[in-house]
Amino acid sequence: KIYTYDARYKGVDFFLHSRPEEQADIDAEVFSSHTWNTDPDLRAMRQHVTDEFIKAFNGGRKAFIAGDWTDAIVKLERANEIMMETALEEGYLEDELEEVQIQAGDDSKGAAEALKRETGDGPR
Repeated sequence: KIYTYDARYKGVDFFLHSRPEEQADIDAEVFSSHTWNTDPDLRAMRQHVTDEFIKAFNGGRKAFIAGDWTDAIVKLERANEIMMETALEEGYLEDELEEVQIQAGDDSKGAAEALKRETGDGPR
């Protein structure tokens, strides 16, 4: 079984630490769980993942597996909120937020909400 949380392309620069394709192939062949903590690209992709998010997400996953759908929804929705709040607060979505704010005019709160709906998980 594998459980994931979507990594959105907006606001996250993938493969910041370029390496030749041959080296990437070699790295893929010797992948281990240790790689999650040492690979510079994987670390960069998780730069916006906080301990608070992990706690909420793991709680939601645990409730989901246990069949406690109500608690799972609450915790996973909170995890999504944390992810979006962090991305906005730390500037990972700065360019996208500026774009929707220009389109929205003076409604910056509405623009932030629109960006959350566009880039977050869940119903749209």
